[in-house]
Amino acid sequence: VDAAATCRATTTASVTVGAGSAVPFNVTTAACDRTPADFSFTAVTGVEPSSAQVSNEVAVTDIDDGTAISIAPAGTFTIDGGSALTSGTIDSGSDVIVQLAASANYSTTRTATLTIGTVSKDFSVTTRAGHTDPTPFSFTPVTGATPSASVASGSIIVSGLEVAAPISIDNGQFCIGNNTNCYNNNVMTVSNNDIVYVRLTASSSFNTPVSATLTIGRPTSVAACFATSSVPPPPIPPTAS
Repeated sequence: VDAAATCRATTTASVTVGAGSAVPFNVTTAACDRTPADFSFTAVTGVEPSSAQVSNEVAVTDIDDGTAISIAPAGTFTIDGGSALTSGTIDSGSDVIVQLAASANYSTTRTATLTIGTVSKDFSVTTRAGHTDPTPFSFTPVTGATPSASVASGSIIVSGLEVAAPISIDNGQFCIGNNTNCYNNNVMTVSNNDIVYVRLTASSSFNTPVSATLTIGRPTSVAACFATSSVPPPPIPPTAS
């Protein structure tokens, strides 16, 4: 009796001796091998949000033909350069590539899990970090301030950021928004279209400049200086002759 060409299949033949009853003779092939040789996908990092990414090609071996293959919860795969699929069957000796769209967000990992028979492997794609470098900005210096007076700058509007960025100040205070009571010198974050003011205290001495430096962004930061210069001292009255 010839065994079946497929795994886990039974072929039956009947054997009759003389006038006796027929006796069945069964031949069953071995169980199907649904565990492929080990394979892996190389993680992709630093890509643009929403970009289409493809994995390295992997060779699938050591399985019986017709093994199930699927992908979840996202992505597609191709077998030997064919059409994009989400499920199907695969034969030993085939090559597989996974396709996956990156997340629309920065610094975010998206993963597709490809399952072949009894083995599952992940293909992950991570987007790059968002830029925290704002469009360059500046403050107009103030001159002629009263000694020891609290002096506020004009406003700037933050732009050019891809994600929220840290903001800090040296030798002064800043305010985010139009609330005049919000001035502080804590490290905070700002986003595009935020309005920022700077405030510092003029020198107690006449004709003496003082400056505060506001920094937005890290590690590549953009800084701007706001300076004040106190009024010159009053003239010395002439001595009576």
